[in-house]
Amino acid sequence: MIQKIIKAFQALIVFLILLILVYPLIIVSSYYLVFRNKVYPKVDVINFNLGGQDKKTALEILTNKINEANIKNIIIEYQDKTWEINLNELGFNYLTKETVDQAYNFGRDEDLKKDIILKWKAWQQGILFGLDYNLNNHLLEEQIATISSTINIPAIPPTIEIKQQPTKEISIEPGKSGKKVDEKQLYQSIKNNLSWLNNEKINLPVEDIYFLTSEQQIDDTKKRAQNLLNKTIILSWQQNQWPLEEKEIINFLNFNYGFDDNKIASYTAQLARSIDRSAENALFNFDNGRVIEFKPAENGQILDQKKPLIC
Repeated sequence: MIQKIIKAFQALIVFLILLILVYPLIIVSSYYLVFRNKVYPKVDVINFNLGGQDKKTALEILTNKINEANIKNIIIEYQDKTWEINLNELGFNYLTKETVDQAYNFGRDEDLKKDIILKWKAWQQGILFGLDYNLNNHLLEEQIATISSTINIPAIPPTIEIKQQPTKEISIEPGKSGKKVDEKQLYQSIKNNLSWLNNEKINLPVEDIYFLTSEQQIDDTKKRAQNLLNKTIILSWQQNQWPLEEKEIINFLNFNYGFDDNKIASYTAQLARSIDRSAENALFNFDNGRVIEFKPAENGQILDQKKPLIC
Protein backbone atom coordinates (compact mmCIF):
# COMPACT_ATOMS: atom_id res chain seq x y z
CA MET A 1 0.00 0.00 0.00
CA ILE A 2 2.80 2.35 0.94
CA GLN A 3 4.58 1.50 -2.32
CA LYS A 4 1.50 2.50 -4.33
CA ILE A 5 1.27 5.84 -2.48
CA ILE A 6 4.93 6.56 -3.15
CA LYS A 7 4.55 5.72 -6.86
CA ALA A 8 1.44 7.88 -7.11
CA PHE A 9 3.25 10.74 -5.40
CA GLN A 10 6.23 10.37 -7.74
CA ALA A 11 3.90 10.36 -10.76
CA LEU A 12 2.26 13.53 -9.46
CA ILE A 13 5.65 15.24 -9.07
CA VAL A 14 6.62 14.29 -12.63
CA PHE A 15 3.29 15.57 -13.91
CA LEU A 16 3.71 18.91 -12.12
CA ILE A 17 7.25 19.30 -13.43
CA LEU A 18 6.10 18.60 -17.00
CA LEU A 19 3.20 21.02 -16.52
CA ILE A 20 5.58 23.74 -15.31
CA LEU A 21 7.84 23.17 -18.32
CA VAL A 22 5.09 22.85 -20.91
CA TYR A 23 2.71 25.55 -19.64
CA PRO A 24 4.82 28.53 -20.83
CA LEU A 25 5.14 26.88 -24.25
CA ILE A 26 1.36 26.49 -24.40
CA ILE A 27 0.87 30.15 -23.45
CA VAL A 28 3.43 31.39 -26.00
CA SER A 29 2.04 29.14 -28.73
CA SER A 30 -1.50 30.29 -28.02
CA TYR A 31 -0.35 33.94 -28.06
CA TYR A 32 1.29 33.50 -31.47
CA LEU A 33 -1.75 31.60 -32.77
CA VAL A 34 -4.26 34.23 -31.65
CA PHE A 35 -2.25 37.13 -33.16
CA ARG A 36 -0.90 35.20 -36.14
CA ASN A 37 -2.25 37.71 -38.69
CA LYS A 38 -2.94 40.60 -36.35
CA VAL A 39 -1.15 43.50 -34.74
CA TYR A 40 0.16 42.55 -31.31
CA PRO A 41 -1.59 43.97 -28.21
CA LYS A 42 -0.91 47.50 -26.95
CA VAL A 43 0.60 48.66 -30.25
CA ASP A 44 -0.86 52.10 -30.94
CA VAL A 45 -0.57 54.53 -33.83
CA ILE A 46 -1.21 58.19 -32.85
CA ASN A 47 -3.08 56.96 -29.75
CA PHE A 48 -5.37 54.65 -31.74
CA ASN A 49 -5.03 51.09 -30.50
CA LEU A 50 -4.42 48.72 -33.39
CA GLY A 51 -3.75 45.70 -31.18
CA GLY A 52 -5.72 42.67 -32.31
CA GLN A 53 -6.55 44.19 -35.71
CA ASP A 54 -5.58 42.65 -39.02
CA LYS A 55 -3.83 44.80 -41.62
CA LYS A 56 -6.99 45.56 -43.60
CA THR A 57 -8.93 46.74 -40.55
CA ALA A 58 -5.97 48.73 -39.23
CA LEU A 59 -5.61 50.44 -42.60
CA GLU A 60 -9.30 51.38 -42.60
CA ILE A 61 -9.06 52.80 -39.07
CA LEU A 62 -6.09 55.03 -39.86
CA THR A 63 -7.49 56.13 -43.23
CA ASN A 64 -10.73 57.23 -41.57
CA LYS A 65 -8.86 59.13 -38.85
CA ILE A 66 -6.70 60.91 -41.43
CA ASN A 67 -9.74 61.85 -43.50
CA GLU A 68 -11.53 63.16 -40.40
CA ALA A 69 -8.55 65.32 -39.44
CA ASN A 70 -8.35 66.72 -43.00
CA ILE A 71 -5.00 68.43 -42.49
CA LYS A 72 -4.31 70.59 -45.55
CA ASN A 73 -2.01 73.26 -44.20
CA ILE A 74 0.26 74.28 -41.36
CA ILE A 75 -0.49 77.57 -39.59
CA ILE A 76 2.41 79.38 -37.90
CA GLU A 77 1.94 82.39 -35.63
CA TYR A 78 4.19 84.99 -34.06
CA GLN A 79 2.80 88.07 -32.33
CA ASP A 80 0.47 89.66 -34.92
CA LYS A 81 1.89 87.73 -37.88
CA THR A 82 0.53 84.53 -39.42
CA TRP A 83 1.94 82.25 -42.10
CA GLU A 84 0.23 79.36 -43.86
CA ILE A 85 2.14 76.51 -45.47
CA ASN A 86 0.09 74.69 -48.09
CA LEU A 87 0.85 70.97 -47.81
CA ASN A 88 -0.19 70.31 -51.41
CA GLU A 89 2.65 72.57 -52.54
CA LEU A 90 5.05 70.34 -50.62
CA GLY A 91 3.80 67.15 -52.28
CA PHE A 92 2.58 65.95 -48.91
CA ASN A 93 0.74 62.66 -48.40
CA TYR A 94 0.35 60.15 -45.59
CA LEU A 95 1.94 56.72 -46.08
CA THR A 96 -0.84 54.85 -44.32
CA LYS A 97 0.05 51.39 -45.60
CA GLU A 98 3.67 51.82 -44.54
CA THR A 99 2.56 52.91 -41.08
CA VAL A 100 0.31 49.85 -40.71
CA ASP A 101 3.17 47.61 -41.86
CA GLN A 102 5.40 49.14 -39.21
CA ALA A 103 2.85 48.47 -36.47
CA TYR A 104 2.15 44.93 -37.74
CA ASN A 105 5.85 44.04 -38.01
CA PHE A 106 6.56 45.08 -34.44
CA GLY A 107 7.61 41.93 -32.58
CA ARG A 108 8.00 39.95 -35.78
CA ASP A 109 11.74 40.02 -36.09
CA GLU A 110 13.81 37.03 -37.11
CA ASP A 111 15.46 37.10 -33.68
CA LEU A 112 13.14 35.13 -31.36
CA LYS A 113 14.78 36.46 -28.19
CA LYS A 114 14.42 40.04 -29.42
CA ASP A 115 10.79 39.40 -30.35
CA ILE A 116 9.94 38.15 -26.86
CA ILE A 117 11.59 41.19 -25.25
CA LEU A 118 9.69 43.58 -27.55
CA LYS A 119 6.37 41.89 -26.86
CA TRP A 120 6.99 42.02 -23.14
CA LYS A 121 7.88 45.72 -23.42
CA ALA A 122 4.68 46.36 -25.38
CA TRP A 123 2.62 44.46 -22.80
CA GLN A 124 4.14 46.40 -19.90
CA GLN A 125 4.45 49.90 -21.36
CA GLY A 126 2.65 49.97 -24.68
CA ILE A 127 4.20 50.96 -28.00
CA LEU A 128 3.32 54.17 -29.81
CA PHE A 129 4.02 54.94 -33.47
CA GLY A 130 3.51 58.17 -35.35
CA LEU A 131 2.15 58.35 -38.88
CA ASP A 132 4.61 57.92 -41.67
CA TYR A 133 4.35 60.45 -44.49
CA ASN A 134 6.12 61.89 -47.49
CA LEU A 135 6.88 65.50 -48.41
CA ASN A 136 9.48 67.59 -50.22
CA ASN A 137 11.87 68.54 -47.41
CA HIS A 138 13.75 70.99 -49.63
CA LEU A 139 10.57 72.99 -50.33
CA LEU A 140 9.66 72.92 -46.64
CA GLU A 141 13.09 74.28 -45.70
CA GLU A 142 12.69 77.04 -48.31
CA GLN A 143 9.36 78.11 -46.79
CA ILE A 144 10.87 78.09 -43.31
CA ALA A 145 13.76 80.23 -44.56
CA THR A 146 11.28 82.68 -46.11
CA ILE A 147 9.45 83.01 -42.78
CA SER A 148 12.74 83.47 -40.94
CA SER A 149 13.83 86.27 -43.28
CA THR A 150 10.85 88.40 -42.19
CA ILE A 151 11.70 88.01 -38.49
CA ASN A 152 15.48 87.72 -38.20
CA ILE A 153 17.26 90.87 -37.07
CA PRO A 154 21.05 90.60 -36.95
CA ALA A 155 22.49 91.47 -33.56
CA ILE A 156 25.18 94.14 -33.55
CA PRO A 157 27.86 93.57 -30.92
CA PRO A 158 29.32 96.52 -29.03
CA THR A 159 32.38 98.08 -30.66
CA ILE A 160 35.30 100.19 -29.51
CA GLU A 161 36.62 102.96 -31.76
CA ILE A 162 39.32 105.59 -31.55
CA LYS A 163 38.04 109.04 -32.46
CA GLN A 164 40.73 111.42 -33.73
CA GLN A 165 38.78 114.68 -33.72
CA PRO A 166 38.91 117.07 -32.02
CA THR A 167 41.25 115.09 -29.74
CA LYS A 168 42.08 111.42 -29.60
CA GLU A 169 39.55 109.64 -27.40
CA ILE A 170 37.69 106.36 -27.04
CA SER A 171 34.13 105.95 -28.33
CA ILE A 172 32.00 102.90 -27.60
CA GLU A 173 28.92 101.87 -29.52
CA PRO A 174 26.82 99.68 -27.19
CA GLY A 175 25.44 97.54 -30.03
CA LYS A 176 21.91 96.32 -30.61
CA SER A 177 20.02 93.17 -29.73
CA GLY A 178 18.55 90.99 -32.46
CA LYS A 179 16.13 88.17 -33.17
CA LYS A 180 16.64 84.79 -34.74
CA VAL A 181 14.14 82.09 -35.69
CA ASP A 182 15.08 78.64 -34.42
CA GLU A 183 14.59 76.95 -37.79
CA LYS A 184 15.49 73.48 -36.51
CA GLN A 185 12.86 73.67 -33.77
CA LEU A 186 10.25 74.98 -36.21
CA TYR A 187 11.07 72.22 -38.67
CA GLN A 188 10.71 69.61 -35.92
CA SER A 189 7.43 71.11 -34.69
CA ILE A 190 5.97 70.92 -38.19
CA LYS A 191 7.02 67.31 -38.63
CA ASN A 192 5.68 66.38 -35.18
CA ASN A 193 2.29 67.94 -35.96
CA LEU A 194 2.07 66.00 -39.20
CA SER A 195 3.25 62.75 -37.65
CA TRP A 196 0.77 62.95 -34.76
CA LEU A 197 -2.17 64.27 -36.80
CA ASN A 198 -2.10 67.55 -34.88
CA ASN A 199 -3.87 70.45 -36.60
CA GLU A 200 -3.05 73.06 -33.95
CA LYS A 201 -1.27 76.30 -34.82
CA ILE A 202 2.47 76.42 -34.22
CA ASN A 203 4.05 79.28 -32.29
CA LEU A 204 7.09 80.47 -34.20
CA PRO A 205 10.17 79.81 -32.01
CA VAL A 206 12.09 83.09 -31.92
CA GLU A 207 15.23 83.64 -29.88
CA ASP A 208 16.12 87.11 -28.65
CA ILE A 209 19.86 87.72 -28.96
CA TYR A 210 21.21 90.03 -26.29
CA PHE A 211 24.68 91.32 -25.63
CA LEU A 212 24.73 91.54 -21.87
CA THR A 213 26.79 94.71 -21.64
CA SER A 214 25.94 96.92 -18.70
CA GLU A 215 26.68 100.62 -18.39
CA GLN A 216 29.31 99.77 -15.80
CA GLN A 217 31.02 97.35 -18.21
CA ILE A 218 30.97 99.98 -20.96
CA ASP A 219 32.48 102.63 -18.66
CA ASP A 220 35.16 100.26 -17.34
CA THR A 221 36.07 99.06 -20.83
CA LYS A 222 36.30 102.65 -22.04
CA LYS A 223 38.77 103.43 -19.24
CA ARG A 224 40.84 100.36 -20.07
CA ALA A 225 40.92 101.38 -23.72
CA GLN A 226 41.94 104.95 -22.87
CA ASN A 227 44.89 103.58 -20.90
CA LEU A 228 46.05 101.81 -24.05
CA LEU A 229 46.05 104.92 -26.24
CA ASN A 230 49.49 105.67 -27.71
CA LYS A 231 50.71 102.27 -26.52
CA THR A 232 52.56 99.77 -28.68
CA ILE A 233 53.44 96.13 -28.03
CA ILE A 234 56.37 94.69 -29.95
CA LEU A 235 56.31 90.97 -30.67
CA SER A 236 59.74 89.70 -31.61
CA TRP A 237 61.41 86.47 -32.58
CA GLN A 238 65.00 86.21 -33.83
CA GLN A 239 65.40 89.16 -36.21
CA ASN A 240 61.70 89.60 -36.82
CA GLN A 241 59.36 92.08 -35.16
CA TRP A 242 55.61 92.53 -35.30
CA PRO A 243 54.35 95.75 -33.72
CA LEU A 244 50.87 95.85 -32.26
CA GLU A 245 49.62 99.44 -32.41
CA GLU A 246 46.99 100.94 -30.13
CA LYS A 247 44.13 100.20 -32.54
CA GLU A 248 44.95 96.48 -32.66
CA ILE A 249 45.48 96.19 -28.91
CA ILE A 250 42.23 97.99 -28.09
CA ASN A 251 40.40 95.79 -30.60
CA PHE A 252 41.44 92.76 -28.53
CA LEU A 253 39.51 94.05 -25.49
CA ASN A 254 36.21 92.50 -24.50
CA PHE A 255 33.56 93.87 -22.14
CA ASN A 256 34.17 91.29 -19.42
CA TYR A 257 37.37 92.84 -18.09
CA GLY A 258 39.58 90.68 -20.26
CA PHE A 259 40.56 90.09 -23.87
CA ASP A 260 38.63 88.51 -26.72
CA ASP A 261 40.14 85.04 -27.14
CA ASN A 262 38.65 84.58 -30.61
CA LYS A 263 40.20 87.80 -31.96
CA ILE A 264 43.56 86.94 -30.45
CA ALA A 265 43.37 83.41 -31.86
CA SER A 266 42.62 84.84 -35.31
CA TYR A 267 45.64 87.14 -35.09
CA THR A 268 48.03 84.42 -33.87
CA ALA A 269 46.82 82.13 -36.67
CA GLN A 270 47.85 84.78 -39.21
CA LEU A 271 51.14 85.33 -37.37
CA ALA A 272 51.85 81.59 -37.47
CA ARG A 273 51.78 81.64 -41.28
CA SER A 274 54.92 83.78 -41.32
CA ILE A 275 56.69 81.79 -38.58
CA ASP A 276 55.81 78.12 -39.05
CA ARG A 277 58.27 76.15 -41.14
CA SER A 278 58.47 72.45 -41.88
CA ALA A 279 61.67 70.56 -41.17
CA GLU A 280 63.82 69.76 -44.21
CA ASN A 281 66.19 66.86 -44.72
CA ALA A 282 69.74 67.35 -45.88
CA LEU A 283 70.22 67.43 -49.68
CA PHE A 284 73.01 65.64 -51.55
CA ASN A 285 73.37 65.64 -55.35
CA PHE A 286 76.10 63.45 -56.86
CA ASP A 287 77.73 63.45 -60.30
CA ASN A 288 80.25 60.74 -61.13
CA GLY A 289 80.70 59.97 -57.47
CA ARG A 290 81.29 63.60 -56.49
CA VAL A 291 78.98 65.84 -54.45
CA ILE A 292 78.01 68.75 -56.68
CA GLU A 293 75.25 70.17 -54.47
CA PHE A 294 74.80 70.09 -50.73
CA LYS A 295 72.19 71.63 -48.48
CA PRO A 296 72.25 70.97 -44.73
CA ALA A 297 69.17 69.80 -42.84
CA GLU A 298 66.98 72.45 -41.28
CA ASN A 299 64.93 72.11 -38.16
CA GLY A 300 61.27 73.02 -38.34
CA GLN A 301 59.57 75.57 -36.16
CA ILE A 302 55.99 76.25 -35.15
CA LEU A 303 54.35 79.01 -33.17
CA ASP A 304 52.80 77.81 -29.94
CA GLN A 305 49.36 79.35 -30.41
CA LYS A 306 48.08 77.95 -27.12
CA LYS A 307 50.28 80.27 -25.06
CA PRO A 308 48.62 83.62 -24.35
CA LEU A 309 49.69 86.40 -26.67
CA ILE A 310 48.40 89.07 -24.30
CA CYS A 311 47.81 88.57 -20.60
